[in-house]
Amino acid sequence: IGSLKGIHTPAQNDSLCKRLMQAIGKRRLFLAASTHAGEDAPVIAAAQKLGPGWLTIIAPRHPDRGDAIASLAGGAPQFSHNTMPGPHDSVFVMDVLGEMASLFSLADVVFLGASLVPNGGHNPLEPAQFGRPIITGPHIFKNSAEFGGLRAAGVVFDLDYDATDATVAAALAALVMKIAADKAGLEKIHKSALDYAATAAKRADRVAAAINKLIAAPRR
Repeated sequence: IGSLKGIHTPAQNDSLCKRLMQAIGKRRLFLAASTHAGEDAPVIAAAQKLGPGWLTIIAPRHPDRGDAIASLAGGAPQFSHNTMPGPHDSVFVMDVLGEMASLFSLADVVFLGASLVPNGGHNPLEPAQFGRPIITGPHIFKNSAEFGGLRAAGVVFDLDYDATDATVAAALAALVMKIAADKAGLEKIHKSALDYAATAAKRADRVAAAINKLIAAPRR
């Protein structure tokens, strides 16, 4: 059946989505979701390599790191400071809780944090339920089965790099551009991710039905 860890689909913030779409303009959006300390520097370097056709949003797992991330990105605009990215900003720090659904809904490609550092990786079903391609580092022991299933479905992409910020950034930027350049591949990923998430959402019901069947069975 697979993991019974549920997925919550919060409502998107329509007002925020509208503001972000205006800020993004004709650019594509790379989302670094739920990052941890040690992951922001290579993401920022990757954003610089992606060029003016992209906006990178960093949504740290712990929003209180927002100021440090913005400083690392040369004074990047921050949501907590009520600033939105301008047309020449390559990085925007979304240092707030509760808006991940809106970010996933707008992203073209997602990097899921806690995977470049040995924190075990976050639940990949969260971006998958929005049909997004997911990039991950090697440290995914907390959700290895889920990553494996989505990898087999063609939704998860593993970074191949040497353990330095420079090589991580180069590998990350190259993989983002490779995924985004394949229009037919993106359509396939979208469908596969949605199908996988929909099937995963039925696991608890399947287990409950099996339990009820056992309870109802005559005792011997």
